[in-house]
Amino acid sequence: MKFKIIIFAIFSLNSFLNAQDFRNDAFQFTITYPSNWVVKENQRNLLYDGTYKEFASVSINAQKLAVPDSFTVLHVGMKSIREMVENDVQYAYDHFTMKDWGRATIDGKTAFFFCYYYSDFLNDFMTKYVCVLYVLIHRGFIYTIFTTAPEDKFDLYEKNMQEVVESFRLLNKKIKK
Repeated sequence: MKFKIIIFAIFSLNSFLNAQDFRNDAFQFTITYPSNWVVKENQRNLLYDGTYKEFASVSINAQKLAVPDSFTVLHVGMKSIREMVENDVQYAYDHFTMKDWGRATIDGKTAFFFCYYYSDFLNDFMTKYVCVLYVLIHRGFIYTIFTTAPEDKFDLYEKNMQEVVESFRLLNKKIKK
């Protein structure tokens, strides 16, 4: 069981003044996002198809794991998750640099974050992106939350992207097996 949601903005710098909520009961989370951002569920390669040169996005992936409900990112370890992130990004992009990593808190739970740069060709133009990835494991689900923007636009979008990440909430119910 997998789920993917992508929220992205094109030339959108509005704050959370008319914010909207997104809720997913199957994967037990909610988020809040600016009302002029677009939500796409279960889309693949939407962000990387070369259609948009300038966008900011928050992508949330969720997947059920075959682990006990008490299993967390701490059981996997920072080094192991960092190696998986590096391998995945290096596989997809030739130009990749890990800038920073560490512990974060999402909805009161321990998560890991990874900040990295990567470059990709869009319409024959090399664009450098900044990505901040958060990894959280809770009640047998793994959640990955990506914030991405072109490097030269990242500062413009960072506040809104961070507000989306900070609005991520786990639902207080347990799925029956």
